[in-house]
Amino acid sequence: MLLINNVSTQSFGTNNSEWVYDYLGGIGFGITKISYKKDTIIEDRQVKIFTKKAYRLKMNGDSVSGSFKPIYIHSKHGIVEYSQDEINFDTLYNYNAKIGQSWIIYRRDFGELDSIKVTILDTFRTLINNQYLFTQKIKWTYQWGSRPKTFTDTVYEYIGARWTYIFPFDRKDVARDGGEGGLVRCFRNDVLGVVDFYSIYQSPYEYDCDNLTSTISPDEMDKAYTIYPNPVLNALYVESEHPDRSELKIVDITGRVIHSADILPGTNTMDVSGMPSGYYMVIVNGKMVGKVVK
Repeated sequence: MLLINNVSTQSFGTNNSEWVYDYLGGIGFGITKISYKKDTIIEDRQVKIFTKKAYRLKMNGDSVSGSFKPIYIHSKHGIVEYSQDEINFDTLYNYNAKIGQSWIIYRRDFGELDSIKVTILDTFRTLINNQYLFTQKIKWTYQWGSRPKTFTDTVYEYIGARWTYIFPFDRKDVARDGGEGGLVRCFRNDVLGVVDFYSIYQSPYEYDCDNLTSTISPDEMDKAYTIYPNPVLNALYVESEHPDRSELKIVDITGRVIHSADILPGTNTMDVSGMPSGYYMVIVNGKMVGKVVK
């Protein structure tokens, strides 16, 4: 464990920063890109405005794209504040925080006031692209139904959280209403160059982190598999037009593999009678080919 007390040089949200987040939610899968737009002044804060653009492949095969509300970032002396409404700013990251220190992030949109508690569990350094980055292990705590839910994350200097979209409430919203993004796939700035996390998480959406440019459009995704019925009760049928044996996985919205099997050309039958009710993704050979409701 290495505790860093002086982190006033920590940087976040610079003009040359760009993020690509994997999206996996209610309408399908894809990416969300966050890019610098311009600087502005909000109540004496020097604020950077970042645009958020979405690229999705819907479950019916349609490709869609569009923009979300921008995000406003103020970063100074190791404190990173963010806002979505240009009025209220909350501390997203605190690189000066000591182990055990906590603070609250508030959600102020969609007509509701929600909150997430952030707690520092550990601090250390991580070698990424030949640069040692100040790193924090944190715990997010939020209310899910009637009981609090917690999960851990890793926050890097420059990059931010590894497993949580820059708008942290999306961690739970992605399971409910689609959300905007998931874990970070790629990051780029002038200090680190391009950081490619693809080897950690095999997303079904093809994307080239080297240039932060999509290599395969959603319409070109593999459509050699037909899955029915949907909703499903006991038996799920997968018709494969692929000439060889394929690896199939049924994954829940948290990324946990619920069922796996090899499938052959033709019609394959999966017994899903023992699976709990919920939304599931069907991934074949590393690509999402459908989503079913049990």
